[in-house]
Amino acid sequence: MKFKSLSVLLLTSVLTISAATISMLSKYTATTVSKQNAGSHSKNSNVLVPESINCPGPIVLTADVNCMAEVIVQTPVSTCGNITFMSYTLPNGGGTVVLSSPYPTSINLWLWAYGIYELAWTVNDNCPPLPTSATCLQLIVIDDEEPVISCPDDISVGNSEDGRRSGNRMMFTPVTVGQPTATDNCTPDPDITFTHDSPYSTDPNDASGDYPLGTTVVCWTATDMSGNTASCCMNITVFDNTPPAISCPDTLTVPCVAPSPFQYYAQFLTAGGSATDETELDTSSFMFVIDSISNMTCPNKKTIKRFYKIGDTSGNMDTCFQVIIVNDNIAPTALCKDITVNLEPNGMVTIDAEELDNGSTDNCGGALTFSTNGNLFFWFVMM
Repeated sequence: MKFKSLSVLLLTSVLTISAATISMLSKYTATTVSKQNAGSHSKNSNVLVPESINCPGPIVLTADVNCMAEVIVQTPVSTCGNITFMSYTLPNGGGTVVLSSPYPTSINLWLWAYGIYELAWTVNDNCPPLPTSATCLQLIVIDDEEPVISCPDDISVGNSEDGRRSGNRMMFTPVTVGQPTATDNCTPDPDITFTHDSPYSTDPNDASGDYPLGTTVVCWTATDMSGNTASCCMNITVFDNTPPAISCPDTLTVPCVAPSPFQYYAQFLTAGGSATDETELDTSSFMFVIDSISNMTCPNKKTIKRFYKIGDTSGNMDTCFQVIIVNDNIAPTALCKDITVNLEPNGMVTIDAEELDNGSTDNCGGALTFSTNGNLFFWFVMM
């Protein structure tokens, strides 16, 4: 993050820092030359400062190639009297230095390594009517160069591992998200910290979690040990690759002819079928697929597997079949009639079985086949 809003004059160098960055950075204080931890004050502000004493503001310095900077600080001043006491306490247990009058307007603290520090000032003056005293903390940041961050690759996963339905499907899908990487001019890579803004993770450093269908934009922020930040964003997409669940009507047994296939989903429902999908079912995609016929011994005795399918709005399809048993177990009704025939010269005659039919019928309709038993014929010879 580049600091651009508040200019601070320090000798001949002009440094910039934003108010938001001051608030964020001032939560840290250096515990070693190159480390920092949480400070006890939420702002870079005076802890106890009367209006008559002006404490120095924060300093942000550019680190050199060795990640160090010369620290020159301005000293507190009194607006209505003379300073009667001034001391500063160095970070990292560096001790307290008590200054002597005449008090300097600036102090060279020499080279400091990269990091975030707090310099504690204690000041007394002789402003009338009563002397006043002030205690304040001055923020000092060494290194203003932001890190370089690289986000993990975008992630695209289905809400089913293999694209098939296995038990109940959840509306949220577990997604494992990798970590970003970052480098910095001063902070070692392992010491760069990462945070993210995913609303579907409870771990501020790990964006893995249960994500909904659709695309979620997750942005990562890398922070170096001087409080400089850099961000990048990635897409986590969960797509619907799980088919709906379709259930066909129960087995149907008919004596003669199977009914026509259902052409509309409403007919399918009325017959006892059903279909569900956790996202959105596309009822217009319902269709009859094919009849598979087996165990056929005659036109009215067979088993039919009738297949239907339906899809969801993502194009995933599921199929079921209904078993239809055609079983004609009622015998036809045979009606015969008498006929008179003339013998051939050789004393023989040929009779077709159909000639004896007198309107035989069957419950299933259709063509009938006829046969005769010659032993049941009687004949008479006419002289």
